[in-house]
Amino acid sequence: MGERGITLAQFVLQQERLHPEASGQFTSLLLDIALAAKMINKAVIRAGLVDVLGETGETNVQGERVQKLDKFAHETIMKVLGSTGQLAVIASEEDEDIVQVRDGAPIGRYVVNFDPLDGSSNIDANVNIGTIFSILPRLTRFGRGTHEDVLQAGRRQLCAGYVLYGSSTMLVYTTGDGVHGFKRYVDWLKCDDKATGRPYSARYVGSLVADFHRNLLYGGIYIYPGDKKNPNGKLRLLYEAAPLAFVAEQAGGAASNGCQRIMEMAPSALHQRTPLFLGSPEDVADAESFVQEKHSHVTSERRLR
Repeated sequence: MGERGITLAQFVLQQERLHPEASGQFTSLLLDIALAAKMINKAVIRAGLVDVLGETGETNVQGERVQKLDKFAHETIMKVLGSTGQLAVIASEEDEDIVQVRDGAPIGRYVVNFDPLDGSSNIDANVNIGTIFSILPRLTRFGRGTHEDVLQAGRRQLCAGYVLYGSSTMLVYTTGDGVHGFKRYVDWLKCDDKATGRPYSARYVGSLVADFHRNLLYGGIYIYPGDKKNPNGKLRLLYEAAPLAFVAEQAGGAASNGCQRIMEMAPSALHQRTPLFLGSPEDVADAESFVQEKHSHVTSERRLR
């Protein structure tokens, strides 16, 4: 946790000093992400005044209607990160393909995957929305980044986190050394209803960042399984599941697709989807047992036929 009264920039610079070999590129990249978030936050809180509410009339690569604020967030992050010199390539949930560093621009050693505005369908309802991001090291050694750099398993993430926009805008991130929250302090509770006698209740905001953040603070499990219509789930592995899995594990929790640890999943496509179970290790293990029991039952039925 950061110390009381310390700013994000001060904290990140303190962490950099713990690594004398650091070049400063990673610190600059993280602060650039924070800058983009501040710009997006300014638009979010003034959305009704600056005409960024409603749809653009376009449809994104996911087949979803694009919100004006969604497009603004995407373009803002691309603009802030695209020419700083820290990146080799960048991938967004809103783009069909990767975006390489433009010709003539400096090429860095990092890769960023991001969901510019998670929960954007809730914008008009004034429900919490957020940005999810993931930072990875590039794999290729020369030239501009490629798909190989973007399509890495979650366990290779150097940093991941999210920004929650709302009554209190908050950045939560991890670099593999615990979870840090800024503007307020994150204190999560590992709930075991058998021990406390407090049963869980079903809550669903409809914004992944907001739902996950609430569980991080108060305990619980986030469940978005596959179904008959979407057996592979609806959440994107690169832009949503893997970054939040990193945060969850660093907060003492777990993340699974029901059969496999999310952090071990190697993506085969930019917009690959996955079921997602995020919570305490005990809760996730219970969820996995139910999922695997169901799969075992279906397999047995097929054999009988």
